[in-house]
Amino acid sequence: MILQESRSATCNQLFGSPEINVMYHTHVCDELWKLGHIVELKYTTRRETLKNIEIIVLAKELLRRKCHNNSTMEREERVEFIKKWKTEHRDLLVDQLGPKGLNVLFLDGIFFTPLFSQGTVPELQRLFMADACHLNFGNYTLYSCYGILANANMFPVRFAIIFGNENLLGWKAFWRFVVKIHPCLNSTDVTIVTDQDKGLERAIEEEVSQAVNFHCSYHRSQNFIKEMCRAKSGNRMYSALYVYNRLLQCRTVVQLEKEKEKNFEFMHASDISISTACRTMPSILRPDAHCHLGHTCITVRRPLPLNL
Repeated sequence: MILQESRSATCNQLFGSPEINVMYHTHVCDELWKLGHIVELKYTTRRETLKNIEIIVLAKELLRRKCHNNSTMEREERVEFIKKWKTEHRDLLVDQLGPKGLNVLFLDGIFFTPLFSQGTVPELQRLFMADACHLNFGNYTLYSCYGILANANMFPVRFAIIFGNENLLGWKAFWRFVVKIHPCLNSTDVTIVTDQDKGLERAIEEEVSQAVNFHCSYHRSQNFIKEMCRAKSGNRMYSALYVYNRLLQCRTVVQLEKEKEKNFEFMHASDISISTACRTMPSILRPDAHCHLGHTCITVRRPLPLNL
């Protein structure tokens, strides 16, 4: 407890409080523009901000119930819960947001693109990654997109800090901003690797419709093991997704055949026909194509480009 208080006090002393820092956001934005960076600010009204707060509160309650007894809430229950919460916290909401009808705007998001990315992004490899994480102050989420240099180092493309949890609206605003500055990302030869967040997947379909969304194999395997695997006689029962992730590690035809035969016994019978599509892979296998190996095992939205 003492250590945490010390950290909070040090952070506040070095960086200031959000309530004070937000007063200088326009000046910081102007200075960044003078340096050649691209910065955009997004504002919301009191009503829109209150709606975002309701979404955050409801999401936390649903997560609490899921961890407690794996239960959820029907639509009517959610409406009643929000009404009760707003009644109990009325004074706090008025103190933070002001009275109802107040004509004021709240800073909802900051979108940033560094100067050096504007001329470099079109020359990067056609493979990009995107993810989001919660920040340790307030209820803000950091959205990021980055590419790969020729020496396999990460290269920043776009960042955004948006109020609220990671959701569809946040991702749509982020990708809309990315495509506006870097329209080359919305091309058929671009692959965007992400986790399995539903809002992120739908946002890419709507805002970056020409690009291909490819799920990270590590996230797929971990999500599957956590949600679907079950113990049986000391062994786990796996479906085609387990074989899919094992095949990603193969670099030769011999390794491919060995892994395929070795893991068939752990699969459900209904998945065998799906994974037999891997038998066609040796004809197109090449040393630098191992990332495509498992792509034909699982039916996906579109084929993955082979010119990464």
